[in-house]
Amino acid sequence: MPPPASPTPDLVRPRPKRLFWALVTALACLAIFSAFGEPGFPAGLRSFFLSFLTFAPCIPAAYFLAGIGLGALFRPLCKDIPEPRTVEAGLGLAAMLSLSHALGVLGLLDGMMGGLIAWLPITAGLSIGAWDFWRHARAAKPRLRVAPPPWVMYATIPPIALMVVAASSPPGYLWDSEFGGYDALSYHLQLPQEWLSSGRIWPVKHNVYSFLPGYMEAAFTHLGACIPQFDPDSTAVQSSPLSVAPGGLLRGSGWLLLACQYLHVYFTIFAAWATGRAARAVINHIAPVSVSQPPSAARAIAPWAAGALFLATPWSAVVGSLAYNEMAMLALFACAILPALALHRDSTSTSTARIAIVTAILIGGACSAKPTALLFCGVPIALLLLATAPLKRLPNLVIVGACAFILILLPWLTRNYFASTAPGQTADPVFPFAASLFHSDGGIAHWSARQLATFNAAHRFGGSTLDALRLIVLPDANDPMGKTHRGVFHPQWFAFFPVILASSLFVTLRPPRHRVLAALVIGLCAQLALWLVATHIQSRFLLPMLVPGCILFAIAIARLRPIPANGAIVLTVGAQLAACAVVFSHQRSGNPNFMIPLGPAFRTGELDRHQLARQSPQDIQEALQSASPEQFINLALEPDALVHLIAGATPLYITRATRYNTTWDSWPDLDSLAAESRAASQPHYVLVNYAELRRLTRSHTTPPDFTEERLNAWLQRKTAMVRAWREIGVMLARVNGAADTDSRTKPAHTLPEKAPKP
Repeated sequence: MPPPASPTPDLVRPRPKRLFWALVTALACLAIFSAFGEPGFPAGLRSFFLSFLTFAPCIPAAYFLAGIGLGALFRPLCKDIPEPRTVEAGLGLAAMLSLSHALGVLGLLDGMMGGLIAWLPITAGLSIGAWDFWRHARAAKPRLRVAPPPWVMYATIPPIALMVVAASSPPGYLWDSEFGGYDALSYHLQLPQEWLSSGRIWPVKHNVYSFLPGYMEAAFTHLGACIPQFDPDSTAVQSSPLSVAPGGLLRGSGWLLLACQYLHVYFTIFAAWATGRAARAVINHIAPVSVSQPPSAARAIAPWAAGALFLATPWSAVVGSLAYNEMAMLALFACAILPALALHRDSTSTSTARIAIVTAILIGGACSAKPTALLFCGVPIALLLLATAPLKRLPNLVIVGACAFILILLPWLTRNYFASTAPGQTADPVFPFAASLFHSDGGIAHWSARQLATFNAAHRFGGSTLDALRLIVLPDANDPMGKTHRGVFHPQWFAFFPVILASSLFVTLRPPRHRVLAALVIGLCAQLALWLVATHIQSRFLLPMLVPGCILFAIAIARLRPIPANGAIVLTVGAQLAACAVVFSHQRSGNPNFMIPLGPAFRTGELDRHQLARQSPQDIQEALQSASPEQFINLALEPDALVHLIAGATPLYITRATRYNTTWDSWPDLDSLAAESRAASQPHYVLVNYAELRRLTRSHTTPPDFTEERLNAWLQRKTAMVRAWREIGVMLARVNGAADTDSRTKPAHTLPEKAPKP
C-alpha cells in the first residue's frame, strides 16, 4: 500500500530551487523592462545595474528594515491579533517615521553630528530585528499548511521589477499622469532639500505643503542626513560658477533622490504583502479552518492573489516608483485591518483598549504620512470595528482610540501651532485645514481670506452632483479631446474596478455571509462617496480602494474551485501586468529608460561641471546654448546669485539660492523685489515660467493683480533678459540694480511678446 500524500507540500519542496527560479525570473524581468526604448538591450540593462548597484537602494533598505525591526518592541500590544508579525512591522514603520519627524523638528539631523544621530534609530532597529529573527528562527517549529504553487508567488516579481526600473530614472522624467512627478519636485523632495539646508524640519511660509504632517518627507530628510555633507565646495561660494557643487539630496550624482524613490518602492511591496496577510486573516475569520476541513488549494492561493493584484495594477507602479507618500499610508491601512478581526463577543475591556491603541497608532501613522487617510482609511476601519466589536465595548473602544490617535498626531499639531503663531495672526494647529474653527477676520495663520478661499475651491469639485457622478465612469467633459477619465475607467486602473465589482457581488450574494464582508463592501462604497464629496476628483485619489478591493478579490478566489481560481488569477493579474507594461512603454514617446544612464546629475549639470571647467570660455558658451534652465542657472550664473521663480514651483534641480512659492502662497511683490535687488550686493535673477503662469491663470489660482501684462511691463522696465527657452515657455532675466552685469549675462534678445503655449 503506497504511503499517503504529504499534507505539507511546502516542507518537502526544495526551497533553494524555488529561490533560484525566483532570482532567474527577477533578472529576466529587469532585463526586459530596462530594455524598453533607448538605450535598448544590453546597454539598458548595463546602465540600470550601474545605477542600481550603488548606495541608492541600500540606505533606504536599511531604514526600512530598521523600522520593521522596531516592531518587535510592540509585541505585547499585538497579543491575540491575527498575523501579529505583520501588525508589529506596521507599528515599527510608523514608529520609524515618527522618529524621523521628531529628530528633524528638534534639529538633530544637521551636520556631522546629525549624521551620527540619524544612524542611531537605524542601527537600533536593525539590531533588534536581527536578534528577534535569530531567536524566532531557533524556536520555530514546522507548521502544517498548504503552500500555494510557485507561479503565484512569481507573479508578484514582474511588477516589482518594473517599479525598481522606473524608480531608477531621475525624478521628473517618468509618468505623464503625474506630469513627471510634479508633486515630488514641488514638495515631496523639495521640502527635504530645504530642510537639509536649514538643518531643521519646520514649516516654511512659501510652501503650504510644509504644514502637512510630512512624516514621509521627514524619512527622505533622514536618508539625506545619513550621509553627512563634507564636500567643501558644495556650500562655499567660490569665484567661478563651475566650482560650486550641489548639496543636500543633489550631492554627487544625485543618488539620494533615487534612494527616496526606492524607499517608496519598499513601502509599496510591504503594502501589497500586508494586504495579502489581511486577506488571509479575513478569510480565516469568516470561515475558520478546522481539522476536519483543511484549507483548499484556492484558499492557499488567495492571499498571494491579493498581493499580486495590488502590485500589478498600473497605478501602484506609477505611484510606487515616485518619491510620494501614498504607499506608506496604504501599508499602515492594510495593517490596521488586522486588529479589528481580534474583537469578538468575549473581548475584555483590557483587550479592547489594546486593540484600540494598536489601531489608533496605525491610522495615526497613515494620517502622518498623508492627511487624507483620516477619511479614506479611518472610515473603512471604523466600519470594520463596528462590525466586529461588541456593543458594550464600543465606548471604551472609541474613547481609548481617540485619545491614542490624538497623541500620535500631537507632534504635528504642536509643530503647526507654533509655526503658524505670530503677532497679528491666528494660529491653526491643522493649517491649512479647519480654518473655520480658528479664523480671525477671514484669514488664518499667514494666509489671507482670498488665499484660503482659493485653496479650498481648488481642492474640491466645482461642478454639480450629477457632474461628479458622471465622472465616475465617463470621460471629463472639459477635456478638449474627450478622452481623459478621472474615475474608475482611467487607463491606469484598467480592469481593477470591474474585477472588484464582480468580486463584491460574488462574495455578498453567495453564502456564507458575514458582517465583516458587509463592512468591507460598505467601506468601499464609503471611500467612493468620500472621493466625490471631499476631493477635486482625480483618479489617483482612489488609491485607498486598493486595499479592501484586493481583499475582496482574494475572498472571491478562496471560494472558487482550484481550476477556476487559477484561471481568474491568470486572467486578472495577467491583464493588469500587460497594462502596466503598456503604460510604462509609452512614457516619453516610447523611451522610458532614456534618463537612467544620465541620472539626476544630468538635470543639475553636475554631470558636465568638471568637464566644462577644463574648457575655454568660448567652448563653455557654446555648450551652454543647449543647456536646460536648471543647467544654465547652475553652470552660468554667479555662485552667490539669487533666483526668484515666478509661476514655477519646482526648484529642486536648481543649486543656486532660490525663492519660490506655490500658487496658494503669497506671490512675490515685483516692486519690492526690484528694490531689494538695488540694495543687495548679490545679483538677483527672475525665472519666469509663462506656460505655467497661463495655466494657473486659466484655473483662477493666481492673485487678481498678478497678470501677464503687468509682469511683462515690469520685466521690460526692471530687467535685462539673459536667456529664453521659447519651446517650453521659460525665460531668465537679470534684475537691474544688482551687481554689474558681466559678459555672460548681457541681454542678447528682446523680451518675447508671446510665450509658447504649454
